[in-house]
Amino acid sequence: MLIPCIIYYALICYVPMAGSVLAFKDYSFKKGIWGSPWIGLKYFKTFFSSYDAPRLIKNTLTVGVIKCILEKVNQMDQALQILIYRIIIALCLIILLPCLNVVALAFNDGADAARGGVWFWPRQFTMDNFKEVFKDGSITTAYVITIARTVIGTFLSLMVTTLAGYALKQEDLPGRVSQTGRLRILSDLPENHASVK
Repeated sequence: MLIPCIIYYALICYVPMAGSVLAFKDYSFKKGIWGSPWIGLKYFKTFFSSYDAPRLIKNTLTVGVIKCILEKVNQMDQALQILIYRIIIALCLIILLPCLNVVALAFNDGADAARGGVWFWPRQFTMDNFKEVFKDGSITTAYVITIARTVIGTFLSLMVTTLAGYALKQEDLPGRVSQTGRLRILSDLPENHASVK
């Protein structure tokens, strides 16, 4: 039942997005989208350096805001839309404000930060915290190990899953049903319980 929805969203929502690559190409009808030469950000630079760019951006935003204000909708839809916007704004603030606090503390003097009262902007701006973290090189080693574990772990996980899926798909594999059941149970367990000790 889900397949028609997936096909619909793939065809209507995602396939047209491939056309956005035209913004980065010198499009030729003869060569098509994929055969046309790549020009990068040339069109964006041309637009933003033009005399009309600020006026066009301002007009577009103004028309959008006016349309949102003057558009006729029934009161139930409007109330629901306001509720949804408030929930989204609240969730964004719940996520962003602690992040801003961490960034402000990172760029604030450590002794001053210990006194408290630093929320979203550093009171005594300094880069000493970063110098202290990076001075012995252990953080760089930790990043390299983390990235290597992520890349290698993802690759190995994909390989094992692919090989197991291929093997379990074979109808004549002995113990296929019991192995599939075991894997299904292990995949439903939290990661720390599923590991073999």
